[in-house]
Amino acid sequence: MPQPGHGSDPLHDYTVKRSQRVEQIIAAIPVDGGSRAALPKDLRLDCHAKVDGFKDVYGRMSWATQSPTITGGCINPSKGRFLHPEQDRPITLREAALLQGFPRGYHFSLERGRYPAAQMIGNAFPPKFAEHHAREIANCLDNLQTQ
Repeated sequence: MPQPGHGSDPLHDYTVKRSQRVEQIIAAIPVDGGSRAALPKDLRLDCHAKVDGFKDVYGRMSWATQSPTITGGCINPSKGRFLHPEQDRPITLREAALLQGFPRGYHFSLERGRYPAAQMIGNAFPPKFAEHHAREIANCLDNLQTQ
């Protein structure tokens, strides 16, 4: 995918304004799978110091591993491991949709905003996942009939 802002896809080319502090946090997360555990103390959020869980929050995806589960919060870095592996930004709606198995040209309305579209994408059941499971179920049923 081209860098957001350099194409004609509204699901990929929207701009987001974040605070300077959040931008600094995102930029400080190591590329290709890094996490907030690598942040210097001055960039760590107080709420992260108070809890031991939620380790994927402000995490980067990795090119070498499978995608995390895509949820309705997939365009928000504070909702999980949704930062782009290299670029200092969360994944876009289009990138999330592609990870879910939607065709590149699939249309999602942005009439109600980005978050309702993200919710639809995150709530989708990936077609390839269903296809693989259906094949396995069919194989099991075939094997039962031949026994």
